[in-house]
Amino acid sequence: MDSYKDMEAIFASDKRIFFLQVLFVFLLISSFSNILIAQNNKTFTVGSIEAKSGEKVSDSLIVEKGFDEGTFIPITIINGAKSGPVLTLVAGVHGTEYVPIISLQQLLNEINPNELSGTIIMVHIANIPSFSGRAVYSSPIDNKNLNRCFPGKNKGTISERIAYTITNEIIKKSDYYIDLHGGEFNEAIVDFIYFQVGCPEIHICEQ
Repeated sequence: MDSYKDMEAIFASDKRIFFLQVLFVFLLISSFSNILIAQNNKTFTVGSIEAKSGEKVSDSLIVEKGFDEGTFIPITIINGAKSGPVLTLVAGVHGTEYVPIISLQQLLNEINPNELSGTIIMVHIANIPSFSGRAVYSSPIDNKNLNRCFPGKNKGTISERIAYTITNEIIKKSDYYIDLHGGEFNEAIVDFIYFQVGCPEIHICEQ
């Protein structure tokens, strides 16, 4: 039994290392981007959350109550001291995919905004209802898979409103968007990355 737990711990550690390596590669690529949404502004805003140049700010986006209950989305804005692209990293779209959530927590402590060019938005847990309910794939409130709800609906169910909030408050402000996933309770998946073939950033497609 102990050897099995040791193997699980090693597997989880390898997964976190892989995610950190992936994030480093995308950060390196983004540093050469010529398409910048921001940041000549000194302050970067997501919803009511503001981060001044050189600041790291953590807070929550509020998803208002509809015909079902409301929720929140915990995020961090790391606003670099220098101008550059906006990179969004999202974890917890599926509530029991824990490796990306842990990876962002580790990465958060490693980035110094005074050494950063551009802005990083971290969505630590996109799907709080599924995370809190330990629900595989679908929300325990509306029985919908958040990953299938984008771009979302302002007047929809809770999963659709989460997707709408992320789309309008975060995705539209991002130059790069990385959606991090990992095996849920019932899955064992291999490491992989995919992106849209024929994307306008030719130098990225060639990597």
